[in-house]
Formats: sequence, C-alpha cells, structure tokens
Amino acid sequence: MKAHKLSTRVVKNHDIIGVESLSISSLMQSGLTALVRSIADAGWRQFLGYVTYKAQKWGKALHEVNRWFTSTKTCSRCGRKHELQLNDRILQCGCGFEIGRDINAAINIKNEAIKKLVAVGTTVVKPVEMLMLPELRSRNLSPSGERGSRCVCMF
Repeated sequence: MKAHKLSTRVVKNHDIIGVESLSISSLMQSGLTALVRSIADAGWRQFLGYVTYKAQKWGKALHEVNRWFTSTKTCSRCGRKHELQLNDRILQCGCGFEIGRDINAAINIKNEAIKKLVAVGTTVVKPVEMLMLPELRSRNLSPSGERGSRCVCMF
C-alpha cells in the first residue's frame, strides 16, 4: 500500500495516533543491515510527514514518543523494565504477563500518547464511555461538563 493511502487510512480510522520517533541515521550506522534496510525502504520520515499534516487537517491527535522511551522493554501491564535483545520476540514479565514484543510496544506507545493528551487537558473517552455519555459526542463536553475542553474518542 502506498504511503499516502496508508497514512489517510490511519488518520481517518483513529482519533489518537501514537508513533515512535526513530533515528534512522543512527540505525544506518549500527550495522543491523536487514532491519535498517527495511526501515529505510519504508520511508518512515516521509510517512510520518503525511500522517502529521493529515492529522492536523482532520483534527486528530498525534503524539510522537521520544526514541529513548523504552516501549519494548517495559511491561505494559505492571511497568517493570526488562533487558531484551533484538532477537527476543516475547516479553515474559515476573508479574506473569507474556506478550509479543511489538504488541507490548504498541500498547506502551498508545498509553504514553494518552497520558500526554490528558496532561494538556484533553478528555480521552473510550467507545464504551461514549455510549454512556452521549452528550460528550454531541456537545464536546468533558465528563465534568466543562465546555471548550477537547474531547478525543479512543478507538
């Protein structure tokens, strides 16, 4: 799928978009040739540019997580940090949680994006909450009834 089509699909289907900032130049120097080649081929920066301007155009929330954020090494259930190698594909935590490394990273990036939105006064509402509070959808009110606060639906 082309970058424009994929970025349009991502932005139209999600109100909150969290992405990880990658240092492509650092990766190019690291010697991980297969990984680096696939990231460079994907045109990550160009794709993020498309997502950024489309998110602004359609009023969606985009948060780019710092590249030093340990999204893959932190358990998304309990928050414990682990030492993982690139070939470790499963995170097995002492809390009993076992999850694929990439899925775990995606959950952590999503949670970080939501945390940043809440910190700047955005009300983040899950779909179940939307059904219970229809006034949020129709009047753009926060759960406390304040007008003017931004309400973002999380899907």
